[in-house]
Amino acid sequence: MLAFVMTYNEYHVVLESGVPASDLKVIDMNEEGVAMLEDNLFANSEWLADNKEVAAKFVRALIKGWQDAIKNPKEAVDIIMAQVEEGSTTKEHQLVMMEEVAKLVVPEGFDSANIGVIDAEMFQQTADIAYEFGVIKNPADITKSYTNEIMEMALGK
Repeated sequence: MLAFVMTYNEYHVVLESGVPASDLKVIDMNEEGVAMLEDNLFANSEWLADNKEVAAKFVRALIKGWQDAIKNPKEAVDIIMAQVEEGSTTKEHQLVMMEEVAKLVVPEGFDSANIGVIDAEMFQQTADIAYEFGVIKNPADITKSYTNEIMEMALGK
């Protein structure tokens, strides 16, 4: 059986169901050179041209939220649990997810002050894979595909 899962969610659901980790073969997409960036923010360039300060404030709030959640995972989970439908998840599962997502947002050796800054090499890899497999019809011009300008404004750089 083959399944594609996220390390922060479904993988732990499988473990919680009683399947031992030793029975699973985990393939790390980073190690295989096929990892792709996820969870991006998109904005219309015309809107962004007139609303850079608004975008920077929004991004600054997102970064602060991630930093706070990573620093205080139990408090972050309490906030989430107050909003979810009873029985749809458990506090324990949400805490595992928070801890695992924190490893993705701030990997070992990563400066948390750079949360959200796009890595040009990873963006290019993502664009190349998307083109190779027909997700996008033309190769991406990364100089026109993203900007760290708003991140730099949000971070005060």
